Amino acid sequence: MEERKYTTIEEQIEYGLETINSNETVEIKLKDLILIFETFEEFNRFFHQPRHYPTLEDVNEFLGDVDSGAYHMISKIYYDILSNYVPKAIMENWAKKMTRLITLILRIITNQKTRISF
Repeated sequence: MEERKYTTIEEQIEYGLETINSNETVEIKLKDLILIFETFEEFNRFFHQPRHYPTLEDVNEFLGDVDSGAYHMISKIYYDILSNYVPKAIMENWAKKMTRLITLILRIITNQKTRISF
């Protein structure tokens, strides 16, 4: 059996979740929840259909940057909204993970081999 060199995106995202009490909850404003939902809905709409991104330029245009596009919304939700709900200790660790995760996503999209540890 060949040794696997890279973790999957699912493994990266779900890493450590088993350490969180499944009965622990947070309260979130409806407006914030809807913004998060709509953002994920747009990601799903774009990425579920390969005809939406036939070229790397199409993906780059969709992703945008810190001022506009999908990355702008990720940044806004992460820094301006989610940071209000996530406990501080988790948020500090999450900031490190998010930077690595975005790098991983961009490398996967551009078909670059990557090894990122969390």
